[in-house]
Amino acid sequence: MKSTQKIITALIIASLGFSACTATAPNATIDQSGSPNIVVTDQTVSTGNEIEIKSVNLDKPGYVVIYQDNNGTSGNVVGKSQLLSAGTYNNLKIRVDQVHIGSKVQAKINYELNNNSTFDLNVDKAAMINGTEIMGRLNVIPKTIPINITNSLVGHPNLVAGDQLINNEISISSVSLDKPGYVVIQNDINGNPGGVVGISDLLPAGAHNNVMVVLDKPNVGDKSHVSLFYETNNNAKFDMGLDQPVTINNQMITLPIVFSAIATTPVSFLPNLVVSDQNLNNGQLTIGSVYVDKPAYVVIQKDMSGVPGDVIGHSDLLTPGGHNDLLINIDNSQTVNMVHATINYEDNNNSTFDFPQADKPVLVADQPVGLTITNINE
Repeated sequence: MKSTQKIITALIIASLGFSACTATAPNATIDQSGSPNIVVTDQTVSTGNEIEIKSVNLDKPGYVVIYQDNNGTSGNVVGKSQLLSAGTYNNLKIRVDQVHIGSKVQAKINYELNNNSTFDLNVDKAAMINGTEIMGRLNVIPKTIPINITNSLVGHPNLVAGDQLINNEISISSVSLDKPGYVVIQNDINGNPGGVVGISDLLPAGAHNNVMVVLDKPNVGDKSHVSLFYETNNNAKFDMGLDQPVTINNQMITLPIVFSAIATTPVSFLPNLVVSDQNLNNGQLTIGSVYVDKPAYVVIQKDMSGVPGDVIGHSDLLTPGGHNDLLINIDNSQTVNMVHATINYEDNNNSTFDFPQADKPVLVADQPVGLTITNINE
């Protein structure tokens, strides 16, 4: 009798050991119910452009596939998991195509039916119960607060970008917006912007540094255009054809970039100035950033009833390109609460600041490139 009990116990232990070794994907557990199921929630697409599936149970190998939702029907595939073994998975992250994802998606279980371990849309069909596809619907909520916003004043919209290595995302050196908008990457078609292959988060008005834009990498060409678009229809979602390009003098703010093995120094679409309201620090003002296309100065003038008055400070002669955290000495005999900062070209080629006789302010749309700074008393 005892030997029989030992044999039965050994068989049970062996059986449990065999079950525990059943091949499953990492972090999978066996669901004894055996019913396929999927649970999702509305969410913001994360920094890694991933959607999180709260839980999914597969009764046999398959994929979790993310589809566009076209008025309740399944559209194009915008993301899929790796091949998953039978089991239950919690907090499963799936990378998605943020450019084409839309505001509503469907998450389905698609079985691996042809045993080639590759997802085949026309073969690996969706799991069904009683003739109904197993599906989770969710809303994709746009992100509206970028990481790199600065509390800065901007005089006019501008864009600074350079050639760079192609990756899953690219960095835009500087963006200035006078109202909310997007950075949009478009393929080059005969020198003009074409199909959209990347969209930034919705950016509030202000200055933004090192804005990251995720690319639809399989569809990105060697040349692209970086452009600014306003959020025109107030739905916090980029809509090509509705959200209008940002223009100055009827010229679209756009820069060509090349994806190559050699990164280049970023260039600016227009001369541009970014500063913040501030107090003087040891008799100096700080200019957050300035971009000039030819030799120039940053000039500080007293406020005279709302217009620039006497010059009370200016930078050294600046070379073309970008300059950050520029310090300018202010005439400490002057007591002022408000000043004007402008960019003035070196226009008589003597490398000496000669305003007002020469070295006139830079104009964009017939207006000086300048900003008013308040509260500057130490």
